[in-house]
Amino acid sequence: MNRWLPLPFGRSPLLGWLALLSALLTTGGLGASPILPLPAANDFGFLWWADGPPYFHQQPVGYDTKPAGRLLCFRTGRYGLVVDTLQLKLPHFGRLSGSTRDEVFRESNERLLNLPPAEFELSIRVGETDFRCTALPTPKDPFFYPVRFVEYGNVLQRVDFDGLIFRDAQGNPLNADAHLEIAAWPDRVSFLVEVTPRETFAAASLRFHLQTRGLTTATDRSGAPGGDWPAGAIRRAWVAAAVPPKRARPRATQPSFPLPRVTALTTSNAPVVTYVPEFDAFEVNLQNQPWSNAKGTYYPEEHLDRLDRWRVELANDSDVERVVRLRFCETNYLPITGFTPLWLDADGFPTGIPIQVSKNWHINPEKVALRHQGPWFHGSTIVRLPPHQTNTLQFAMTYARWGGVFAASHAQLSLVGWGHNQFWDQNAIGSFGESICFEPGRVQRRCFITDVRPLLVAVGKSGKPWEWTSNVGGGDYLVLFDATNRFVPFAGTRGDYVAPGPNLTRTRYHEVFSDGAIAAEMIVSLPRVDDHVRVFQHLRYQVKRPVNFSRLAFFQLGADYYDGNTFDRLAIGNADGLIKEWSPGQGSWRYERQDVLLRGPAAWVSAHAEHGDPAKGDGGATRGWIVRSWKARLGGRDCPAPRLAVFLTEWGKGNYRTALELAPPAGLRRLEPGDFVEADIELVVHPSVAGTYYGPNAGFRDALARDANTWRLTHREAAGNALAAQATRGRVLGCQPLVIAVDRSQRAEVSVTGGLGYVPITFTGLEHHRGYALEQFSAGGWQPVDQSVHGHDFWQVGFDAEIRKFRLTFNLPLDQPNAAVPHRFRLRPDPGQDPL
Repeated sequence: MNRWLPLPFGRSPLLGWLALLSALLTTGGLGASPILPLPAANDFGFLWWADGPPYFHQQPVGYDTKPAGRLLCFRTGRYGLVVDTLQLKLPHFGRLSGSTRDEVFRESNERLLNLPPAEFELSIRVGETDFRCTALPTPKDPFFYPVRFVEYGNVLQRVDFDGLIFRDAQGNPLNADAHLEIAAWPDRVSFLVEVTPRETFAAASLRFHLQTRGLTTATDRSGAPGGDWPAGAIRRAWVAAAVPPKRARPRATQPSFPLPRVTALTTSNAPVVTYVPEFDAFEVNLQNQPWSNAKGTYYPEEHLDRLDRWRVELANDSDVERVVRLRFCETNYLPITGFTPLWLDADGFPTGIPIQVSKNWHINPEKVALRHQGPWFHGSTIVRLPPHQTNTLQFAMTYARWGGVFAASHAQLSLVGWGHNQFWDQNAIGSFGESICFEPGRVQRRCFITDVRPLLVAVGKSGKPWEWTSNVGGGDYLVLFDATNRFVPFAGTRGDYVAPGPNLTRTRYHEVFSDGAIAAEMIVSLPRVDDHVRVFQHLRYQVKRPVNFSRLAFFQLGADYYDGNTFDRLAIGNADGLIKEWSPGQGSWRYERQDVLLRGPAAWVSAHAEHGDPAKGDGGATRGWIVRSWKARLGGRDCPAPRLAVFLTEWGKGNYRTALELAPPAGLRRLEPGDFVEADIELVVHPSVAGTYYGPNAGFRDALARDANTWRLTHREAAGNALAAQATRGRVLGCQPLVIAVDRSQRAEVSVTGGLGYVPITFTGLEHHRGYALEQFSAGGWQPVDQSVHGHDFWQVGFDAEIRKFRLTFNLPLDQPNAAVPHRFRLRPDPGQDPL
């Protein structure tokens, strides 16, 4: 059994002791059960370019200056680090504390840029000559950009700097290949260098120097001895800096001992556990589990409900709390496009302990072996063990389905082996390819939303299920051109990976435009479903200084330089039905229509009459978006209704595309301080050919048979999935997605009207990760909701480290003939379940 209890001392000692007394009374005493090893409130991190990306591969129309990106920012709950990626210097490095995760997520660069510089020098002595690392190469092709994001998220930022240039005092280069890798955990950062000479060096040594203020440093030079250094022989060295306790005096030290113990208890295919000193972390190398594929499909049908589990023991034999950093690694076969790692307790209940999901499947097309190219999965996590405690947990991997329904997942996808080497986030429903992808930084096609694919659609000549589908992607957030029609760049784009799945993903993005004049925040969520792709997007834009503009879009479906969908008909409407349908024109970089008012509840836009051929592997989907909520002040005035603008582009002669924009009123050319937009936009993707859908949702299949490739599918979603919720216990916090806060007794009861397919519902403010029952009211009274396949495998747990509370997310099938009849659900403590 595992137990979570609040610490008795916090901001209020009296409240802390009362919380402890309450816990003792409700659990029967402390006993011998271990506390769940949860991360601390400041165990988080972010990574971003201070001034925006270093380049755009697709140069925007009207943008005639190069991006200024060179400063790469690492920021955690304990320290800040800025790397000058042109000169490989550390102009700012030091302790930064006292900020919450939300504050750091939105903070400007100012606090980072006020940190003092660190002494940082990497050099190689050959005989009596010193060669110092001075720069990175400037690639002729940005495809091979030398700053490579290997892993990033909220736990570990791992960046590889390739092609280091060493020069002596006269500017002569060193004939060697070298790279530097930075691995930043929330409380520790390490710098690892590897050098391979192209010729033999006599009397050579590798030297590393790092000096910081207020940080503890540790150095290893065992891989950098003097003497002859043969050509082709790799030497490596590392130096690390850690944040000591506030009252501890910084001093040079090696990692403290005794180390925590990490032991794999699984008897069959047990993982191999290795301590990696430069990371001060444990790598748990997962051994390949047997897979079969009877039908020869991309994903094996016989493993749709597969759940892999490994038992892991974490032990702290010391007298103080110990940090345990873990990296679960898999380089053998697994369904790389869609999976979710989970921490389960000893009894198999999800715990909510965060795991960063980073992966790669790219191999360099020129067959050049690159460090960190795919395929691989890395799951990074950080936990804190109280003194003299041993925890037995389960590390689990769910793939195509979770609780019998196609699971949702969000992961950082490394581009090493693909090219450009910037940010890329990949979302999937099931394990059948990408469902929607995001490129924070917009480097390749200058758009935030990239690849989008329909779900459960058979394409190509084989028509097999469980395969990749065709790409109908492209979209963007906050497209802004100034008064002279020049593209306005963005800066500081970062992601906060709140929930990677499997019931509902949640990722927040933040960035600023026009030197901070506009702050933008986008929250995207992908739910576990059995019908089609739907993406919930919450947009919040705040204007802080006047902004003059010639073109502005708050949301864009079909981006300026990326639109994988061709269609012949466009329609607008609301929950009551169709308002207008027309055929968009063709043109080059101009508006066809502006100021199209989107009126009424659940206003929607549909792009249909799509003419791709699924049998040839192209097209196969219609797209639409629905305005679930809208509130705005623009130009100093309230703007009660959203607008549609239709923008025409041309990619080469005759290759026309159409972008559908959520836009300001026509004629408005200036934003004022205090202006804002706050909106919930649901993006939907439907198969365009009814016979290609092979999913299990009968209601959706019938709708496709009647209305495929028409506006009626977007209208069906707009009207049918317009949720109304009323809580008789607890409190409704939001409907898209549906969020309910429990009351003081840890209970909630809610009536929900509407809903299509599996609808996500999240309960927040929970004291424990387990010990609750979800029930639905029917003619027979309250009945338990049970979608399990493996026992406890149909809900998702999240943990808010700052308030030490949990949240549970379920997906509930709300399809029914009479949509006006409400569904009633309640969450309550379960006396038959140990809540520890």
